Amino acid sequence: MNGKRLAWEAAAVGAIALLAALWVVRIWEIDLRVPLLYEWDALLYLALIENLREGGWYLWAHRLAAPFGQDVRDYPLGGENLHWLTLKLLAMVTPNAPATATAYLILTYVLVAVVAYVVARILRLGGGAAAVVALLFAFLPFHQLRWTMHLVRSGYYPVPLAGLAMLWVVDWRHELIARRVDGRRGWRRARVAFVVAAGVLLGSSDTQNALYAPLLLAPLALLVAVSERDVRPLALALAFGTMTGGALLLNNLPYFMARATRGPNPDAFVRQP
Repeated sequence: MNGKRLAWEAAAVGAIALLAALWVVRIWEIDLRVPLLYEWDALLYLALIENLREGGWYLWAHRLAAPFGQDVRDYPLGGENLHWLTLKLLAMVTPNAPATATAYLILTYVLVAVVAYVVARILRLGGGAAAVVALLFAFLPFHQLRWTMHLVRSGYYPVPLAGLAMLWVVDWRHELIARRVDGRRGWRRARVAFVVAAGVLLGSSDTQNALYAPLLLAPLALLVAVSERDVRPLALALAFGTMTGGALLLNNLPYFMARATRGPNPDAFVRQP
């Protein structure tokens, strides 16, 4: 597939998603000084975005929790660092925290649609079918029902990339190994690197998906390994899971360091099974 043509097609799908997102949020009625939602987790995101805006990172705020300042390292939120970094960049060009949250919500529609379209085209869907799939995936009911309530959950654009990596691992003989010019067969190094990179991206973008994906891939890879009597699918799945889990742990390093230095805080984070 021609890369330039794919880029233009993806840009067109992104433009459609942008217009649809602006219509969904009714942008002509919005006051950017007012949050789209002002309840539950939407309040938490506004507070963390304000932390980002005031020059630091989302973990600390000097103007909260007087006299010591706010420190939220007891909450392991590092698995979403990709989103915090994007919000930090948006905060530099938007006038206030509600505007930052609204801008990122709209951006997630565009990013999900563009990434899903590119992946669908790589999977050899036609342009029209890929566009329909991408837009339906971008405008899942969850996206409209939750909005800024689950702002970082709305940024599920790494999911299609992880899904593609998982499909390549399952169909590894056809997708990750190719015949070379000399007639021998060898690894497609760029695609293997993509599988590893997809794991890192997933471990830096969503704590839940970073757990779901390796757990879903493991039994599939085991079935392939048994049916083909080859351990390489398992090795690939292990590499994917290791990079995903490693990235998740590394991104949550501040949480582990705080826990090591001052002990657990059972009042801050209590979840029943």
